[in-house]
Amino acid sequence: MGPWRVERSEVTKIFRAPGLMMGDCIAVRCKHYLDWTIYAFGLEPILLTLEELGYPVDWIHSTP
Repeated sequence: MGPWRVERSEVTKIFRAPGLMMGDCIAVRCKHYLDWTIYAFGLEPILLTLEELGYPVDWIHSTP
């Protein structure tokens, strides 16, 4: 199981994506087709924090 770690340089895009059962989620797209999906409530503060940390947050993209 984890912990899992992806280097920041490997992350190509982070965006809000529709979830299946638990509402919305954050999708993390990485180089070499490694994608992560993180389910959470209140996604905006998380995305803002990731953007402040230098991650490439795409506020327009809405589907993986």
